[in-house]
Amino acid sequence: MNLKTLASSFVMVASLTASTMNPASAKNANELDARRDDLSLAMDLIEQDQALRTRIDMNLAAVKSHSDLNALLQSKDGRVAVLQRLTPRDRKAFLSSLKFNERGLTEFDIAVLRSLSPSDVYKVLGLFGLQGGSGKISESLGETDTDTLIDTLPKMQAGFLLDFRCADRGTCSFETSKACTSNC
Repeated sequence: MNLKTLASSFVMVASLTASTMNPASAKNANELDARRDDLSLAMDLIEQDQALRTRIDMNLAAVKSHSDLNALLQSKDGRVAVLQRLTPRDRKAFLSSLKFNERGLTEFDIAVLRSLSPSDVYKVLGLFGLQGGSGKISESLGETDTDTLIDTLPKMQAGFLLDFRCADRGTCSFETSKACTSNC
């Protein structure tokens, strides 16, 4: 169960508890208000933690520019081997879809990644520091325990919006099969 589901379940239980309480009981109402405040604080902390993790991942990414990508592709670095799992046509399409600015990757095409396993999508996106959102992309069934773990990642920890492209600095516009990153 991911954190968002857990938090939603907590809100539902708290609401059910509130509906069964004696409305005249100020003590119970105050307790419920305190629980709601605690939940709200917990959700804020979770969102801040996930945003921080995404930013750290992006800062530590191996590929932040076309020149980084070209150098990595020319090297014997094993991390790029995952790209060989794409057909030559799909690999070319994916690599040519990558857009960068001074902060890193701003946009990429997700269509060809959908055929990869969750672990492979995680590895590909990890090159750009966006591995936290890999569970949002893969449509293949997980074959390993790691695939299953990746599929349970919170979907809000992505660092990118699906079905959007980076139209301009800080502006993502709707476009199917694209992903607009927080670097836009």
